[in-house]
Amino acid sequence: MPLGIFAFSRLVDTVLILLVARRQVDASVLDPTMPMPTLVDPASYFHVIANWDGQWYRSIVEHGYPQHLPTKNGVVQENVWAFYPMFPALVWVFTLVGFSFGAAASIVSITAGAVAMCLLYRLLRARCSEYLAALTILAICFAPAAPILQAAYSDSVGLLLLVVALTCLERRRHGWLLVVGLLLALTRPITLPLVLVTGVEMMRRWRRRETDPFPVRERWELAGVTAALVAFAGLWPLVSGLVVGDWSAYSKTQHAWRVDVAGNGADTWLSSLVHGATASRWLFVVLVVGGALLIALKGRHWTPGLRVWTAAYPLFILATTPVTFSLVRYGLMVGPAWWPFGRVDGHGLSRTVRVSLLTALAVGGILTQLIWLNWFFVITPDNRGIP
Repeated sequence: MPLGIFAFSRLVDTVLILLVARRQVDASVLDPTMPMPTLVDPASYFHVIANWDGQWYRSIVEHGYPQHLPTKNGVVQENVWAFYPMFPALVWVFTLVGFSFGAAASIVSITAGAVAMCLLYRLLRARCSEYLAALTILAICFAPAAPILQAAYSDSVGLLLLVVALTCLERRRHGWLLVVGLLLALTRPITLPLVLVTGVEMMRRWRRRETDPFPVRERWELAGVTAALVAFAGLWPLVSGLVVGDWSAYSKTQHAWRVDVAGNGADTWLSSLVHGATASRWLFVVLVVGGALLIALKGRHWTPGLRVWTAAYPLFILATTPVTFSLVRYGLMVGPAWWPFGRVDGHGLSRTVRVSLLTALAVGGILTQLIWLNWFFVITPDNRGIP
């Protein structure tokens, strides 16, 4: 079932991408001095899915990482060191056998996304009904930014590794959790909220040790994994510093990106609240934080790890990312919180009602995806920001 839902959603999103791509502007009309690699004409499917960050990943696949940071008047400019190596490495493998960059990136993203949905479905089914698990997978696959799961972005691979990590934690496979955490640290900078997940799991196991044995060996394993995840958060900055010869290479690169996309070099969603944020932004942040905590508390049909992640990840994103519309895409990684209604498990509902709910969820998602593609991902005359 999860594989069928994912496949159907990818087919739908392929049609949506092709539909909106008809309005993509020509690369020739863009400013040739743009710091982002330019688009590729014509706007075919495999070219469009490589928009925005996809072009930077293409540069990594074709040229690797530079040994020197690009500068202008002594100031570091945007560069590929902002992008982690796992996704382009996987794409590079497929290009070796003749696939174009767009095709290779799509294969990696779709494969990783499909496996992630199947594993998440199994993780959910252990504690909830088949219908509720299917609703959750459907909600994720038709989330506004879900077309990114087939694009030249690392989101699919990151989501897969996250689900595998949470599965390892639930099954107490701490050795494998350590390995997956390392791979995740080379894919996306999201190991720190996972630290909170493992930390809370340690406390939960300790409190229940009388009824659920918590051997000394497992205590040390969990403590070691938690400490390693903290260290892994600095792995890519360390690598970039070693290669470039400047220990601040990664932070300088991140600063360059923030100045370009957000117009400032420091403010995140949370830090901006103390720098004259509007009432609407205060309201938005409060709603996100409050909603995440409430959903985590109410999500009794999820594993403990999923519940903690649902609360920790949104807070982490608000605390570390600049104020841009990329928050919509980052939100995809919150996973099962896209369908937080645990009581809608299908019991007592007629077949007609169950099918109608699934259909309404998919149709509503398609409409939001059309808006997201037209406003953010596909570069149309209506573009309003970055994905």
